[in-house]
Amino acid sequence: MTRNIQTGVAGEVGSSARTTRDPYIDFLRGVVIIDMILIHYSPYLASPLAKVLNVSDIAMEGFLLVSGFMTGRHYLPGFVQRPERVTTALLTRAIKLTVVQYLLIFAASYPQFLLLRSEAHDVSPGTFLLDSLLFRNQVGLMHILPLFIALSIVSPILLFLVARNWDWLLIAGSVMIFWLGHTKPSWFIYGSPAIFPIALWQVYFLLGIWLGARAQRCSAYMIENTTRVFLVIPVLLAAVLVLKYGDHIGLPGTLGSHLPYVTRFPLTSGAVLVGLALTALVVICTSLAWPAIGRSWLVDEVKLFGRSSLLVFAIHVGFAKLIEVVMLGFGGGTLLALTLICANFAACHALLAWSERTPSPDPQWAFKSLRYIFG
Repeated sequence: MTRNIQTGVAGEVGSSARTTRDPYIDFLRGVVIIDMILIHYSPYLASPLAKVLNVSDIAMEGFLLVSGFMTGRHYLPGFVQRPERVTTALLTRAIKLTVVQYLLIFAASYPQFLLLRSEAHDVSPGTFLLDSLLFRNQVGLMHILPLFIALSIVSPILLFLVARNWDWLLIAGSVMIFWLGHTKPSWFIYGSPAIFPIALWQVYFLLGIWLGARAQRCSAYMIENTTRVFLVIPVLLAAVLVLKYGDHIGLPGTLGSHLPYVTRFPLTSGAVLVGLALTALVVICTSLAWPAIGRSWLVDEVKLFGRSSLLVFAIHVGFAKLIEVVMLGFGGGTLLALTLICANFAACHALLAWSERTPSPDPQWAFKSLRYIFG
């Protein structure tokens, strides 16, 4: 039995093409964006909760996999028929992400730098701004979108390989670049060393494209075989626990989290296996439970965040920078930080709910521009 997605991009990609949103994909996007927000706020949360969040973190893995999956599934049919039009659409997406990045630099990152300049050592405001605009520095939260901008730019090349059924070359190239990212990291350094080096983290995006292309060819993306799935879940869970934490209970030959085989910074092959296992576990469990939870108010709220994940991310950057300024510059307490964290979620909900209630025909120019950039 397969779970199908109907889509409207068989031949065209553009304003005239209307893609039916898949609520489950929106839900997964919502899960990873909420995970990302909570991870960034974990230093202000209770220690047990912070530990659980950091152990189960799949924010970047999930975003890269889902983004790659939708690139392979959404754009592949149009690329086969009109590659130049899809290439234009992908480059336009990269430009939109760049605009969002620049908006966040001027609205959040640069003001934070000016307010907390003593924390930035000897870097002048002009140098900091120029490095930010050229993506040469690695500032907290501001290092995420440049990765997706670069992946959007190279996506037409990846779709070209998949469209020619050269999947083996896509996978082999991904493994080779991952290997070079470890053995020759200087080849991929631009500016400050990246927190999420594209040479390493591309492995999730390319795997997502491959899975999305297979889903497009099969008109499905999840095989719902309950017996097999319930056998896979404990195996995946056991593999994750043994790989990452087995050494703490004396299991010989395991790759404990303090050993170099399972680290995310830099990303290692062991960490990739752990990330894939955790992500697969989330997908399998939620997919099986979807008939029961798909219409609940909590899932609807998660889907709301997932449908506008870029806007949620932008709002989160603003609040996160504000909290850092309040805590570091003015000595704010934990209670104030927690209040601002709650305000972050409340602002996202209010803006997204208002956006979806607002009729789409002829909106005001400012709102129309925001919808175009963040949509």
